[in-house]
Amino acid sequence: LQVIENIKISSVDSVADKDELIVEASHLFARNDQYAEVIERGIREREKLAGTYVSTFQMLFLHCKTKAVTHCRFGYISLKNPLVLEEGVILGAIVMLIPDDPDEQRVYQEVMSEVSGTMAENEMVIVDLINKKRNDVSFELEKGLGNYYQRIMKGYGE
Repeated sequence: LQVIENIKISSVDSVADKDELIVEASHLFARNDQYAEVIERGIREREKLAGTYVSTFQMLFLHCKTKAVTHCRFGYISLKNPLVLEEGVILGAIVMLIPDDPDEQRVYQEVMSEVSGTMAENEMVIVDLINKKRNDVSFELEKGLGNYYQRIMKGYGE
């Protein structure tokens, strides 16, 4: 529920490069500049492991574990003026943050994995993000997470 209730979609006129887009993404869920710096470091560390450009959707998939959030967070930053890089054209960035909490890590990862799976299986989620239709994104993710919870509850009953 925290993911669904806190979806954020933001627009930025333009960014000069990928670094500037990461800075924008870092501020999407940050309570202040210090938290934004923590999120930015996490995204940059994750970015070092592997590039996060998704050519099919022309967007970056910026994500990390961070102590700067207490619940899973999902958002999108739309670029009014696309960014053109060697990888290709970037229309925006999906931002997914997971709390860095060892006690709940498995649950957080499962929830966000389900969100990613919903996006992969239902292209309308991406279209709705690009068109900044927050309510439609919320509805589709809610369906996906509802199916996930039904599977979990069914497992508890067996």
